[in-house]
Amino acid sequence: MTRAPTVKQSIAIGGNATGVIQTAGGGNTITQAATATFGTPPEVLQALDAIRAALAANPHTRVLADAAAEQAKVKNPDKGAIATQLDRALTVAKTIPDWMDVAGKIAPHVTTAAAWLGAQGNALLALLR
Repeated sequence: MTRAPTVKQSIAIGGNATGVIQTAGGGNTITQAATATFGTPPEVLQALDAIRAALAANPHTRVLADAAAEQAKVKNPDKGAIATQLDRALTVAKTIPDWMDVAGKIAPHVTTAAAWLGAQGNALLALLR
């Protein structure tokens, strides 16, 4: 009786292999399921709601923050529009007497939103000063 030759197989990944299925051998069947999310992440929606609540006392900032939060809820949000609305809201908010207190409260939320907005949101962080 002869044995089939043993074949050694291996896989090496030189970087991030997140979401990749790896297999070695012959005659394998692989099934993978994935979940893709579109739209605005929940933590960004929460941050925008917190910004909206903090800016609600001034009618001008409230309208702009509301518009940004509502735009973020659509299927394919326009990050440029959201960044512009937040920029305008924060610029107007800087004129309120207690701005430094408000800025301190919303800073983490603005940081979260700015990170998601990317290059379009970078200017928002400077408005907190």
